[in-house]
Amino acid sequence: MSKNYNSISRNFSPFTQLITDFKGKNIPDEQIQADYNNTLNYPNNYFIAPDNWHECFYTTSRNNMLLLSKGLENILRIKPPFNKFILLSLFQRISNFNSVAEQYDTISLLSKKTYIIGGKGLAQGRNLSNVEIIDFTDSGLEKNWVVIAIANDEGCALIAEEFKPGRYRGFFTTNRNLTNRCLNIIRELLNIEIEI
Repeated sequence: MSKNYNSISRNFSPFTQLITDFKGKNIPDEQIQADYNNTLNYPNNYFIAPDNWHECFYTTSRNNMLLLSKGLENILRIKPPFNKFILLSLFQRISNFNSVAEQYDTISLLSKKTYIIGGKGLAQGRNLSNVEIIDFTDSGLEKNWVVIAIANDEGCALIAEEFKPGRYRGFFTTNRNLTNRCLNIIRELLNIEIEI
């Protein structure tokens, strides 16, 4: 029997149960910044994460969520072959997308397909190639922060929810099965087809 994610209480998001299944820990701002800088300096280490992270739970700020997102999006820039990954990004606010719009001009061309999810008017006026814009109105996703990069043989996901203004809790994973589970939640909520 499939879950009806639209009936979830306003206090929870569609990813709340998945997020709370993880044991939480706080990651210091300095660690996230250092890992992001390390990713830029050593691009073969294509995601911002210590070597021992496969599934990592965290609580952090909006600024750190931006760094984590950019790190995950970098997989499309530096991990060949290019056009291998489907990229799915959810933006709570249009201003969040506008702050990274130029990055999406570049990375969307390097993806197999890019799905940008958010409110009405998201990416309006932008001429993005290889991108499908999806409206998430009334889906229950308005408090979530989601970035998923998935291919046939690998995947990674950044899943979080805003539990108070400007503070997020969630996880990063390089486990493809868990990444696919997250993608399936999105597919069901938005009633969309996403071919990998």
